[in-house]
Amino acid sequence: MRGQRRNIVYFILLAGLLAIVLASIRSFNVTSQPTDKSLSEFISAIDQGIVRAAVVKGNGTEVDWDGTDGKSYKTTFREVY
Repeated sequence: MRGQRRNIVYFILLAGLLAIVLASIRSFNVTSQPTDKSLSEFISAIDQGIVRAAVVKGNGTEVDWDGTDGKSYKTTFREVY
């Protein structure tokens, strides 16, 4: 009887440890999506000097940029002919 209780306790401890590991893995894999900003907000941010870095995507109609506040933003605009 004593050995059965020990096995149950070990099983409960192992299940708890597994739950903690899975919760930790899920929290590390969470990435925040960039906030959508309009073209005028993007240009205004450039004028104010709060754009830290900007990357124009390959299609030329999307810009991913980081503000000096540490947040990521995305601006999508239509092509003008």
